[in-house]
Amino acid sequence: MDSRSTTPRSGSGPSSGGLTIASRPERVPASRLHVDPVDACIDSAGEASRLARRFGENHSPLGMWSVQFRTYVAESGRVLAVGPMSVWVLGSTFAEALAYVVVGDGGGNRAEQAPWLRNRLT
Repeated sequence: MDSRSTTPRSGSGPSSGGLTIASRPERVPASRLHVDPVDACIDSAGEASRLARRFGENHSPLGMWSVQFRTYVAESGRVLAVGPMSVWVLGSTFAEALAYVVVGDGGGNRAEQAPWLRNRLT
């Protein structure tokens, strides 16, 4: 993928079904969402179960946000990113999450502490 477009490059690796949406150059900090549900499924079942128990709806793996945080889309359409004991609500809809990734929201902090993510066994 070209980092500034949503156009896939040919031969971009074994998972070449992914799509990368990058932020505008003026967005600080820079952001990107790599959408690849097949790759995102790897080792995500336990985390998806914890999200479902916490928020009362199923969450499906979506991809990666800013290279390091798994993203999930809920049955309601809400998009979450999950990091070490933190959850970011990227948007209440997929369209809102894309807008946040591309243009941001003026520096608002969307991170919520999530110590309940610590239990990696269930």
